[in-house]
Amino acid sequence: MKKKLIEKVAYSGTMGTGEGPKYKAVAGTVDIGGEEHLIIEVYRNDHIGMLEVPAARIVCTHSDWINYVPEKEKWDRRKIQQTCGHPFWDRWGRDNTEIKEFAERKIIEFTQNETKYSDWIEKIEHLQDSILWDRKKKKEERKEQELQERNSTIEPVTDDFREWYRKVLFKRENFIYYKRKGRYATFTCSCCGKSYKYATAVMDSYEGQFEHIVAIPRNGAFATCECCGAEGIYKTTGRMNGVYGRSINCYTAQHYMENGAVIRYFSIEKILSFGNPERFIETEIARTYFQPGRKKVQKDYHFIGAYEGERWHYHNMDGLRNINQEYAAVYPGVPEILQGTCLQYCAIKEFMQHYEKIKLINYLEKYMEYPLLEMLVKLQLIGIAKRIVDGYNPESMQINNIGKCPEDILRIGHGKLHALRKNQGDPLLLSIMQMEKRKDIHLSEKEEDALIILKIDIEQIEKIINYMSIKQFVNRVEKYAGTTVDTDCGDAISRLQNISQMYLDYLE
Repeated sequence: MKKKLIEKVAYSGTMGTGEGPKYKAVAGTVDIGGEEHLIIEVYRNDHIGMLEVPAARIVCTHSDWINYVPEKEKWDRRKIQQTCGHPFWDRWGRDNTEIKEFAERKIIEFTQNETKYSDWIEKIEHLQDSILWDRKKKKEERKEQELQERNSTIEPVTDDFREWYRKVLFKRENFIYYKRKGRYATFTCSCCGKSYKYATAVMDSYEGQFEHIVAIPRNGAFATCECCGAEGIYKTTGRMNGVYGRSINCYTAQHYMENGAVIRYFSIEKILSFGNPERFIETEIARTYFQPGRKKVQKDYHFIGAYEGERWHYHNMDGLRNINQEYAAVYPGVPEILQGTCLQYCAIKEFMQHYEKIKLINYLEKYMEYPLLEMLVKLQLIGIAKRIVDGYNPESMQINNIGKCPEDILRIGHGKLHALRKNQGDPLLLSIMQMEKRKDIHLSEKEEDALIILKIDIEQIEKIINYMSIKQFVNRVEKYAGTTVDTDCGDAISRLQNISQMYLDYLE
């Protein structure tokens, strides 16, 4: 809407009577910038004579609308029936607003709404609803087209990825079915589906020395297939109940456009049944697109319904259909795939070395928002990095994003970084070191380790130093507990923690 041109259109004005309907409305069409505009002006009928300035002006085209309140000199885009802060907007209509027949005819002609049982306000509201619906429809069509374009860039997963999840994720997820008869046992592998028969005891004869002897199978014991070498567990054929399946989720990645990357979230299901080779079902659940310069990522989700079938959607659903990307295994080739993308320096390889399963999407989203995550991981400050990945903001952890060196960024004293790295970035130790610098106190490495073992938080430490030094506190706890904080005994550590809490209560 061209506000400057609309403001140049003079008010129509109308004659007031000072009695009768509370408001008077006039309407007409005006050509503004080569487009037909419907202008409705609502005046307060509060005196006799010419009403020159309206209480509100509603301007509509066939694709947009806007409202103007002269008293406040404000524009808004609220619907006609919504409360906009004007007294007349609460309850107006045929009962308290007078509109001439020719003006109402202008509204009907513009809206092309000949419905008999709706007044002019409802006709305008219907026009606004139609505009909103058209906008929503165009937006959905545009997003659907973008979704199809993204899907067209996706390539099939590699054979290496399939080999990885078959041999690593589902290692020993096999059954070697067996059935014994006499000194022989018949085996059937769930991996290759082949059957073979071997003796389980030596026959005392000349021919017996040439037989292949295997150990007597036991249900639930570890086993190896003699045909394909697959590892699994023994299971008697009598306990075989139909089909066995297990599902595992995992992540892999792929290049997207020039410097972008798409993280693909899969559910891999392994199906085992007696007498048949193993079968895998790959189901891609979600795709997350990362592009340079964009902190907001695009997430597409794969929904499978009983009625609408399966389809990709550009946003998640609510309720039972909501898809949540949980902790899952990450394909080891992901760090190499991310080379040359906007995520090539995310240090995901170093982070993966500490966890078997991670929320890869959370990690990469946090990296795009806080690039210092790379520094934390490469400095082996995994505890701090993990807390940021789990949703904590660096600001809440008093981390300075614009520091010149790691100590300045972490707001700890110089020389403290080594001890923090040795403890893999324990968040409690970080807060203790930050308190040391803030209060200008100096604790030894032993005292810092003792506070972590005793699980003393910052508020409690600040109470302790009002009465004694940390060294005195640790010494007294050790004395009362009858052991030292460097013990490896779990019971002794529990006793130390209990004594420390009792002593804190005493200080309180």
